[in-house]
Amino acid sequence: MDQLSGYAGAGIKALPIVLLILLAFRQLTGVWRNAMLAALLFSAGGDVLLALDGGSGDLFIAGLGSFLIAQLTYAGLFWTHRVSGTRRIGLAIFAFVFISVAGMVVVPYTGDMQAPVMAYILAIGAMLMGAALCDRPVNRLFLGALLFAVSDLVIAVNKFIMPFAWAGVVIMVTYYMAQYFIVMGVLTGADDNG
Repeated sequence: MDQLSGYAGAGIKALPIVLLILLAFRQLTGVWRNAMLAALLFSAGGDVLLALDGGSGDLFIAGLGSFLIAQLTYAGLFWTHRVSGTRRIGLAIFAFVFISVAGMVVVPYTGDMQAPVMAYILAIGAMLMGAALCDRPVNRLFLGALLFAVSDLVIAVNKFIMPFAWAGVVIMVTYYMAQYFIVMGVLTGADDNG
């Protein structure tokens, strides 16, 4: 019965992302649809794997890998649709500094998981910088990408440095908001204003 409730909990955890998948499927076309669906599907897979971590074996690395693919998919999509502008370049520099500081804080505490965590930090940094430069409305898209980075930073602090009360709530709220703002930013359409 515990395993069944674990699967139900994992499904509930992934449900908001499944709803965003349906929205992206209905509203987007072409490369935007394909890439967003892939990123959201790998995100939902990561949700399920991390929800089952511990109860169904050690699934943390698999969950991290699923989110890594999602981050790389987002990054590739955003970087291939980039525009320039002073504000966007400023946000990209902020993203670089933010992710660099986050890496310097987290990586020393990751022990034998240093390599996969560093790869993930690089991927989320590429996604965050790509969101700053992408031709979609930067307010929504960059906010979503930044919230995603914050959510992952809280996961890392909670897992590797110092577990704290309410970490799960902070992680999930920032994560769901991140995915929502990313999808809404993409759905808004092209914006070449910097």
